[in-house]
Amino acid sequence: MKPDLSSAAAHDRPSLCDRMLSNSWFVMVWLALDYFVLYLHRSVLNFVLPPLQAELQITEAQIGNMQMAFLLPYCFSQLFVGYLGDRFHRRTVLLVSLIGSIVCLVGKGMVVSFSQLILLQIALGALQSASVPAIAGMMADCFTPRWRSTAVAIYLISQNVAIVTAGWLGGTIAGVSTWTLPGQFFGGEPIEVAGWRMAMFIFSGFGIAVAAGMLLFLREPSRTEREENRGLGVEGGSFRRTVFDVLRMPSYLLITLAYVLTCVIINPRSIFLAKYFHDDLGMSLERAGFFSTFFIQIFTVVGLFVGGIWADQWAKRMKAGRLWVQVIGVLLIAPALVVLGTTASTPLLIVAMSLFGLGLGIYTTNLWTTTFDVVDPAARSTATAFLNVASLLAASASPIIGHWVDQGWMSYGQSFAALSIVAVLTAAALALCALFSVPRDYRGPLE
Repeated sequence: MKPDLSSAAAHDRPSLCDRMLSNSWFVMVWLALDYFVLYLHRSVLNFVLPPLQAELQITEAQIGNMQMAFLLPYCFSQLFVGYLGDRFHRRTVLLVSLIGSIVCLVGKGMVVSFSQLILLQIALGALQSASVPAIAGMMADCFTPRWRSTAVAIYLISQNVAIVTAGWLGGTIAGVSTWTLPGQFFGGEPIEVAGWRMAMFIFSGFGIAVAAGMLLFLREPSRTEREENRGLGVEGGSFRRTVFDVLRMPSYLLITLAYVLTCVIINPRSIFLAKYFHDDLGMSLERAGFFSTFFIQIFTVVGLFVGGIWADQWAKRMKAGRLWVQVIGVLLIAPALVVLGTTASTPLLIVAMSLFGLGLGIYTTNLWTTTFDVVDPAARSTATAFLNVASLLAASASPIIGHWVDQGWMSYGQSFAALSIVAVLTAAALALCALFSVPRDYRGPLE
């Protein structure tokens, strides 16, 4: 009797549920939710600063040091953890990182001193460090170069939603001086919790929900575009060989330089803009949190879509297409910073923040994809990690500006205007890369 081959074939075919769970867009949804929570956890501190400062007696320079306390371990750890995403199971890496982030945020809600807060910032940076390289590798494996910038644009919306949520909801929760929680569940009297602490606890709850969903539904995608007899091969290389393969590329080094300069702009803006509106322009805590995020983030989302679709089209016709789109985006940021730091007019501030967000979105949506165009497919997570390692060079920007403000040497507005010079230098680095190094280093479909 012959075997029933049709039945065996039907049995071997993946079920509808399996196909849904392994679908690229379904995987991306969970990666976006993961990044939303991670960014929410690292951002909420920026929007609860006034009540936190008052309770823990923190200076302006110490606020800048809190950002550095996150960035130092975050960037240094990526010297090693990025390689995990190129060689090992990325779903496990993401779950461990997210659970660690949740624990750190709960701890922040319970601190009683600045030293405890700094220690938790250090732990948060180290624990979150492995996530982005692993996410970047999974995204590259889920989408071909034809749609890669557009897919990254959709994914990155989670960051913008996280910032708006941290600014609006975090500011709203922290704006209530004391929350009273029912104590009967703990067998005692009602519990009073400071508003800024309550924000930490609520946002950690978001993380628990997403971690549970990832554990149940997230699947590991197959590795793609690796070639047996080229570069690092199908299995990838040793840690040393992978790092060398990434750092020997002139295009990658120029892309990294541009990213460092961009971080010099982004870091002070993210931590001081709400405070600038609150302290210098007289906005309430809730309004400053909303005003400093809403217009920038809305137009960053627009920039993500414009930059993603635009870059995917240009990349089909020229090797440096994605880079030239980035140059245009960065050049929009420069005049926005000048206006942002030199006017108190609400309409002009809205225009400046909208232009800033548009340019930032156009630049950001192509950061990973320009990198993937010039590095070996078996080194994508490592290359993404080393971008973040390099951003450590920009970590001192916020403490320096905070110190200058403490000493009265410069106002927050003047510092924002001065950062326009950095934006021009960033555009120049990207243009040099597009003109001279990408034609030699390119590994994309136009080959």
